[in-house]
Amino acid sequence: MPAITLSAKQVQQLVNTGEDSFYIAKDHGAYVGAGQSDKGGVCFYFRGCDPTKGGDDWYHTCRDKFGGDDFGDTLPMESMKKLLVDGLLVKIKIDITPTQIKTYVTRRRPAAV
Repeated sequence: MPAITLSAKQVQQLVNTGEDSFYIAKDHGAYVGAGQSDKGGVCFYFRGCDPTKGGDDWYHTCRDKFGGDDFGDTLPMESMKKLLVDGLLVKIKIDITPTQIKTYVTRRRPAAV
């Protein structure tokens, strides 16, 4: 099952684009992103699926992980914003299956008062 882990800093970068949604896609690579790169958008590639690195292996890696068809799904940015509210987010892991997108959140424990 393909997965990507985004740090709290990367989640903040998605939110900082000012977009209402973020996307998960596979076309020329496989990635999570928001906005357009030439207009302040950001893009984080699944491991081995970045076409700017490592020659042509990215194509085969994408095909092995996600199959031959391209896809894209848009999700509300509000879900990412909520994760950042209290400053306790460490990372979010996004798993992709043929039928689901699953997220797993890791948070720090709040400081004792």
